[in-house]
Amino acid sequence: MQEIETYGSITDRAKHLSSYLLPELKSGYPPQYSEQIFDQIGDYEEVIKIHTPDLYQLAKSLADELNVDYRRIIAFEFTPMRFQTACQLIAIGGKHTKDGQPLLVKVQEWRNEDAGSLRLCYSKASQKLQHFGVTFHWPLLSRYGGINESGLAISNVSASFDHKDPGIMANIAIHHMLENFHTVQEAVEYLQNMPKVWGAVYLIMDKDSTIAKVEVHYKKTKVTYSTTGFEYVSLLYDDPEMLKFVSQDRYEGCYDLTVSRKKRMVQWLEENKGDITPDKINKLLQEHEHKMCVHDLEGLAICWAYILKPGQKKALVCQGRPCENEFKSIATEI
Repeated sequence: MQEIETYGSITDRAKHLSSYLLPELKSGYPPQYSEQIFDQIGDYEEVIKIHTPDLYQLAKSLADELNVDYRRIIAFEFTPMRFQTACQLIAIGGKHTKDGQPLLVKVQEWRNEDAGSLRLCYSKASQKLQHFGVTFHWPLLSRYGGINESGLAISNVSASFDHKDPGIMANIAIHHMLENFHTVQEAVEYLQNMPKVWGAVYLIMDKDSTIAKVEVHYKKTKVTYSTTGFEYVSLLYDDPEMLKFVSQDRYEGCYDLTVSRKKRMVQWLEENKGDITPDKINKLLQEHEHKMCVHDLEGLAICWAYILKPGQKKALVCQGRPCENEFKSIATEI
């Protein structure tokens, strides 16, 4: 687990990132792509210039600092030419917690041996919101969830890897939203209007326990604001209309696991609502019986998990499986 700090102008941030990445050039960063792949990313460039312009410029500046073809970074960070992860995501409003404070919980399911690639990113771009985000080793422009100084917390799970036209990947959309938006409503509007690539479900919450679930696919977007102060998503869409966009193979492969987890979540909430604590969440994520912790999900396992606390300046992070490792308290501001 490594802490990455960037701040200032786009040029300054590129210099900071390059200092972390220069040692990696000899070990395969950024990945090499064929000219055929490069021919495909032109349309993506046009989209990201419109919907994430600052991050596009940051990628180009980073490429200059590293003296590599910027298209390698664009292909790796901004397009579907990358790895596919699985996840669990839980939003818990303050009325269900012991201290009255909301929590956003993310379980990242990927290769367990990559637990060491966890990076905690602290960013304060000029004229942007300071934010804390989580990512893997190389894709330091990506955010697989995070929280900003306004108390806006965002994360997502993958629901479909079907895609058609160029759009904005979730890992880049989250970075953009954390830097630019103060409210759940602003983030929801952005997701509604941006062109989508892979299908995903986002949970967005604030320090007042507002929770929005945004199910996206390039064909449709479904927004649901929670009336119960609780949401749980994993592997598949919730909305029946959105499920129609999931391939039969994925649906059959994920259905039993998703149903088992959701059944356990409903039971767990009933048992603990009003008295939920991070310790109880930790114990929940260790359960193998209900498949909250799995050690072989299509070759994947839990590589890390975190608990964000909107409105507070600390989070809890577990590097590796929660059944084998402890959550540690970390600051979410530089």
